[in-house]
Amino acid sequence: MHMGGAHDLGIAIAGSARHFSGGFGVMGLPVQEAEERGFRRRLIKRPVGDYREAAPMLARGSNMYKIIAALFVAAVMAGSASASDKISAPDKIAVMRPVRQFVDSFNSGDLKNACAAQSAIIDEFPPYLWQGATACADWSNDFDAFREKNGIVDPKITLGLGQHVDVMGDRAYVVVLAHLTFKQNGKRVSERDPILTVTLQKIADTWRIAGWAWAKR
Repeated sequence: MHMGGAHDLGIAIAGSARHFSGGFGVMGLPVQEAEERGFRRRLIKRPVGDYREAAPMLARGSNMYKIIAALFVAAVMAGSASASDKISAPDKIAVMRPVRQFVDSFNSGDLKNACAAQSAIIDEFPPYLWQGATACADWSNDFDAFREKNGIVDPKITLGLGQHVDVMGDRAYVVVLAHLTFKQNGKRVSERDPILTVTLQKIADTWRIAGWAWAKR
């Protein structure tokens, strides 16, 4: 931004001070007017873009944003917990049963029959998405190939205590924290608190996994 206009205006004010040097106030002006002109001159001489006074305010605004974001996340989690609490304990146990069976199958190395006839899977290794009637079997085969290529053995999943369950008719939705451990090239590796999200469908009075996604945190 061009600052010549502010510089010239500052010179003009200084000239006015010399012209009125014999008066009865500062710069020959009444005290109130002199103070007002002095205040304006200080504003004129302050460089445009001087944000020293604004910095604390910006910092406070940034902290306020973080506080608001934290409160929003807490509110969402509280709402999820409230929705989950409305489901009866037997229904929750029935929905979680195939999820726990899925984890047991994973830990034993047999996942090919853990899903419903039509399912979808999202995971962290290529091709990242499996879907259709053979999704579980295809995922299992690709996972075996991925493990062999990367020297991964003995993968184990443990489900966390915190979980969210929604049920609507013959459909259910589960989000649960998990803990994955495995050995890679002889070294123990741990993935703490990844998120396992599962959708289920009730078929002939039995809950079956229709899809699941695994996400690192």
